[in-house]
Amino acid sequence: MTGRLFTVEEGLLPSLPGMMLVTLRALRDMGGSATIQELDERVVALEGVTEAEQARVMSETDGRSRVAYDLSWSRTYLRCGGALANSARGV
Repeated sequence: MTGRLFTVEEGLLPSLPGMMLVTLRALRDMGGSATIQELDERVVALEGVTEAEQARVMSETDGRSRVAYDLSWSRTYLRCGGALANSARGV
């Protein structure tokens, strides 16, 4: 165990509960408001996501990073549960 709440591994589903916890911690550390990019960067820093993990993409036709994609789902679930709210588009 690495002490991290989530890892990004080829062919495995993400640990969304871990991602949600780190997302909330990152948002709290940032004063409660951040852009998506700022929040993702803070989560990556807090979890020590490696360069190799950050380089993984969804597929050859979808160039989005796997980390960003999975973190977007964690934010969606947090919004649905009432733990996050969008104050403006992308914030």
